[in-house]
Amino acid sequence: LRRAFESTRTHEVTITVEGVECQNRSCVVHLIRRETLDASIVSSFPQTLRLTQTPEGFVIDEIGR
Repeated sequence: LRRAFESTRTHEVTITVEGVECQNRSCVVHLIRRETLDASIVSSFPQTLRLTQTPEGFVIDEIGR
């Protein structure tokens, strides 16, 4: 595992927001997450974040697919 991390020079995560649905103090964010290792795309998949608004700001309650 250590060799795998040492051999990787760059690891980039790109997130594209597809939509946001809010109701009261809760939001659901639909996004596409793409991971790139050393300029090669290794995965691209949809994700969903569930957020709750607090006095300090939004907090991620759940990360799903």
